[in-house]
Amino acid sequence: MNKKTIVRIRDKHEITLPKKIREQLNWTKNDYLMVIIQNKEKDTAILKKVKL
Repeated sequence: MNKKTIVRIRDKHEITLPKKIREQLNWTKNDYLMVIIQNKEKDTAILKKVKL
């Protein structure tokens, strides 16, 4: 569950994961997303898959 992925943030409210990354992380609609902003200038963030 602790897989981390760095992706580019396209806008501030929504993050679209590339399909390849979604498959890699085995993402489903039931998984919640914890976003840690890593670098605001470069618009990157660390994503963490969280089960509630």
